[in-house]
Amino acid sequence: MVHLRALNQQLMKKLQSHAALEAEVARLHCQLVDIRGRMKGEIGAFPYQRPAGRTPRNGVSTRGFVRVKLRERR
Repeated sequence: MVHLRALNQQLMKKLQSHAALEAEVARLHCQLVDIRGRMKGEIGAFPYQRPAGRTPRNGVSTRGFVRVKLRERR
């Protein structure tokens, strides 16, 4: 009986630590999704357009901004 109680306590500790790890994974996943969204917003705001304070290479400016093409990822 004592042996079964000890095993039960060990299993309960494992379950509690497993639940804590799952909660941490969920928290980190939420942070990752949030950071991805922020990065997407930043990338959409900056790399595709830059202020046309200087004359662009082709000399054509559209509404104060110049379209900048990015290389495709491979």
